Amino acid sequence: MMNKNNKILELEFNSDLSKIDNIVNKSSQFIEENCIEIDMFSFKLILFEVLVNAVKHGNKENFNLKVKYKLILYNDILQIEVEDEGEGFDWKSLLAVEEQDVTEDNGRGFLLMKAYEFTPSFNKIGNKITISKSFIQKPHSEIGQSEIKILVVEDDIATKIMMKKMMSKYGECETAENGEKGVEIVQSAIENDSHYDLICIDIMMPVMNGHDALKKIRALEKRNNIPATTIIMTSALNDDQNLLDAIKGKSDGYLTKPVNKQAIERLMNSLNVVPK
Repeated sequence: MMNKNNKILELEFNSDLSKIDNIVNKSSQFIEENCIEIDMFSFKLILFEVLVNAVKHGNKENFNLKVKYKLILYNDILQIEVEDEGEGFDWKSLLAVEEQDVTEDNGRGFLLMKAYEFTPSFNKIGNKITISKSFIQKPHSEIGQSEIKILVVEDDIATKIMMKKMMSKYGECETAENGEKGVEIVQSAIENDSHYDLICIDIMMPVMNGHDALKKIRALEKRNNIPATTIIMTSALNDDQNLLDAIKGKSDGYLTKPVNKQAIERLMNSLNVVPK
């Protein structure tokens, strides 16, 4: 269940850890749509932590118990509210936890909030947390009209980091670790009317390779009657068969690894992905 109303994003879900990544992504998109200037890394990290705690420790991963989540933007304050249906806990004990005593199950989230200047508070029994942080509203004149939404699908960690760094020049860049995850993210974006402008897909990946991911994304676009996203295939293999398969799959470009900044700029310019 989702209620998206101006400055409020409200969700309720069963205690299923697999749903949390999608909720974090929806929340990030909501912040971007409202032109909020905030450190997205720390926001995602804190939100992920409190949602996991609600499912794992609050509701003990009991699927029949629900988690209520609300993201509120008002004036210059961002507020996160997460409530589980568990029995709660003695949250006052967190105040006494020293940094050296922090573990995954004891005080880590509280320490992260302190480090990134998020202010937490709890209800009496400790099954609801409210977190606040100030933000800056971007003037509409500063919203980059030429920025695009990018997804990099890559299993190699080093390459993924490098690609994200290079692609971030052109807009907001997200990543997925394999083809299957990439397809799931694209499907979620389509369902929420938040399409990607550019997708970079590695060919050799576990779980689902790049060619299969490309076919499934093109099928999703056709099924939902939306324009084709610009898709670039990347591979360490510079052979005719992979290039031919990429063309047959209706990719728009092909880059041979190691990918460098100059090659990306040439291809981006030739594809006219970024508005002038």
